[in-house]
Amino acid sequence: ALAKQENRTMSELMREALRRYQRERHWEKIRSYGTMAAEIAGVKNEEDVVNLIHEFRREQRRDQTKAPQEG
Repeated sequence: ALAKQENRTMSELMREALRRYQRERHWEKIRSYGTMAAEIAGVKNEEDVVNLIHEFRREQRRDQTKAPQEG
């Protein structure tokens, strides 16, 4: 019934369903990794992320000023 409503074959619907499932599983793995990384880094909210970014950029600037100048 759905295939007729969509003007598609059952095979097309199944292929699309599989692609959507694979894409969802892919994002679930990414979210899981992000959650684990956040826990390790002690990130609990967006403010923590902003603070980590600022800290990283400060360190990068500090490291650049300590690097010997070429030329």
